[in-house]
Amino acid sequence: MRLSNAIILTGLLLSLATASAARGQPDAPSDELVETAAFFAKPSFVRNIAISPDGKTLMVAAESDDDQTITFLDAASMEAGAVVEFGTRWRFGNISWIDNDAVIVSPYVQPMRRNYSVPSGQLVLVYTNGKRPKVLFGEMAGLNVTSGLAGRAKDKSNAVLLDPLREEKDWVLIQTYDDNSTGFAQLHVKSGRLRNKTGAPSRFCYLATNQLGEVRFCSAPDPMTDLSHVFELGKAGWSEIHVSENPARTAVLSASTDDGHPLVLASGGVADTFSLYSLPSYLDGGEPLFSDPVFDLWDIEGDRALGLYAIANANPLPSFIYPDNQNAGARTLAGIHKSVAAAFPGHFVEIRSHDAALEKVVVEVRSDTLPGRFLLFDRKKNELRHLADRSAWLADRPLAAKTPFTFATRDGLTLHGFLTRALTDAPREAPSIVLVHGGPHGIFDTFHYDPEIQFLAALGLNVIQVNFRGSGGFGQAFFESGYREWSRGMVDDVIAGFQSLAGKEVGEDACIYGASYGAFNALSAAFRAPDAFLCAAGHVGVYSLPEMFRGGDIPETEDGLAFLRRVLGEDKQVHKADSPAFNAQHIRIPVFLSAHDDDERAPIRQTKIMVAALKEAGNPPMELYFDREAHNVASEENETERLTALGEFFAAHLARGSRPSTP
Repeated sequence: MRLSNAIILTGLLLSLATASAARGQPDAPSDELVETAAFFAKPSFVRNIAISPDGKTLMVAAESDDDQTITFLDAASMEAGAVVEFGTRWRFGNISWIDNDAVIVSPYVQPMRRNYSVPSGQLVLVYTNGKRPKVLFGEMAGLNVTSGLAGRAKDKSNAVLLDPLREEKDWVLIQTYDDNSTGFAQLHVKSGRLRNKTGAPSRFCYLATNQLGEVRFCSAPDPMTDLSHVFELGKAGWSEIHVSENPARTAVLSASTDDGHPLVLASGGVADTFSLYSLPSYLDGGEPLFSDPVFDLWDIEGDRALGLYAIANANPLPSFIYPDNQNAGARTLAGIHKSVAAAFPGHFVEIRSHDAALEKVVVEVRSDTLPGRFLLFDRKKNELRHLADRSAWLADRPLAAKTPFTFATRDGLTLHGFLTRALTDAPREAPSIVLVHGGPHGIFDTFHYDPEIQFLAALGLNVIQVNFRGSGGFGQAFFESGYREWSRGMVDDVIAGFQSLAGKEVGEDACIYGASYGAFNALSAAFRAPDAFLCAAGHVGVYSLPEMFRGGDIPETEDGLAFLRRVLGEDKQVHKADSPAFNAQHIRIPVFLSAHDDDERAPIRQTKIMVAALKEAGNPPMELYFDREAHNVASEENETERLTALGEFFAAHLARGSRPSTP
């Protein structure tokens, strides 16, 4: 159903604030609310499109009604050839053409009686002629996909594809890994035989190849110290060539400068932002080739054979840098990228695949209102052809645009955020949801489509996002400025971001909401600034820092405990003082909490602790729990139910427009 600019929220406000209050129990959600929730809970249909090396065949990975398929199309006529169907428990991972006859898939699988998927660690060969897919690598090697993978989680033998090595017929380069180590080898795609198997110096290695497809570098963080290490592989084995003096992020890339030097993406420069260097310059403490004084370089496009052809930056809207590369192929791809970016201003552009001759190139464009659109550029015809949208049905209703904003904090920081205006005739008067991102370290809000934001905007709510201190995207120093500020400076930043807009760009009424760390921030705001918001909601959240040191997957390893000690400190009294669960008596606004029973990152116990504390304080929250879900909602049905309940909650409490009474 197409939405007009009339506010769905208006009808909800009236019904929820009157009839349900009179009966003392909530109404069933309106059909319109459920339909809107279901619309935005629907997963994308097209997952990936890639073209074969000879440019004759397109591979299309798609999902419908929980079934996933790979379809091979004739690139000239667009007629469908073989359609490869898999069992309902099979899920796409990375897909790459290895030659003109087959693709390799690194699949995910859905464990029995669970909604979520996990990496299988297997490599599966899928043929263009429709022959039954074969597990090529892993404990189930030699079996077909449905019998070999259904219901299995990852096992002892695991691998991912590093490089298809198209110059070497029937061989690909893979990275192997288990719980304690990683390495690489060449894999024969017909026999499954391995050769040149080599261990890596750290189980955290990010491996990079030279121009010939030979692994030469490992970039690895030390999780205990947060220092960055770089290793080089020579005839005598691995040698360490760099250790950062301070915590840093470093990755040697499988792409080179014109003179053959490897490229390095690393934090550095005046602002310590993620910048691009040549390896010799980086090791000598030289200046970066490309850098931004505020924002990290976001996406580097290039490969080992052609070198670098485009750099994407989100500052905060999409922008691109086109290096002056002497390689003719790189210049060709840069020209295609540049022309597509000109045709789609305000969109991120990514070259997803191309044929060997660079005559046909698959490009994807994305934005705040477009999850993804796949295009085929034909260089001979100088033609850009629309292939498919990830979620074509979104064209049938209006979507809300994101607008960047900045504001200054009391301690002198300039912070960035996004305002998504409510789909109403008067958004400046509409209430808002302050949506806090998770992570918190390294994650940041970007100019991309978000179905949850669009759902809230469709209900007539403004959505405010703040990249608070500690977020990614703004350099190493900004990243570290969030350490030990989970319930303090980071919360102050979010509140200040809302206050910078309230009464000017948006109405003065708002609720605060987040998932994972965002839930912690939302409930922290509720006790630190009791009068700032009308309600608070948390999804799959952590609420007790002492419990975070005991439960979940992070403290299961020494590496995880080192991370917690680094970002949260070791003072147990401070942990309690900063935890919403130990400050429930100060939370006077209504609260909604939801959680999943299989969540290892933020175990359901965290939510149960928060619920018990709120009940003891005389403020019982609305609760919603889902079985068979991990940290993210995988079931479309469950996501529809969750969004519906969330919409009801916001409507009920923003309808009243009243501040909590002061005891």
